[in-house]
Amino acid sequence: MISEKLKQNSISFSAMHLNIRSINQNLFQLTISLLNINHQFEGTGISETWLKENAHFVDIENYNFIHNHRKELHGGGVGLC
Repeated sequence: MISEKLKQNSISFSAMHLNIRSINQNLFQLTISLLNINHQFEGTGISETWLKENAHFVDIENYNFIHNHRKELHGGGVGLC
């Protein structure tokens, strides 16, 4: 449904935001969802990544992912891809 709406409107810039609540636990569902939408967004913001300092690389097919984790507390964190 989203993919059809994007095609109809000829959007020149598209972005999406997701509150993922642990990218480690939900990475597979995120990847499948992005593939099923059949549209590559120019920017995707992800909040509540719950990543830690040692999580340097998250592989999301067709995207470059950068993140900033919380330094002192559990949870939180943001990412862009």
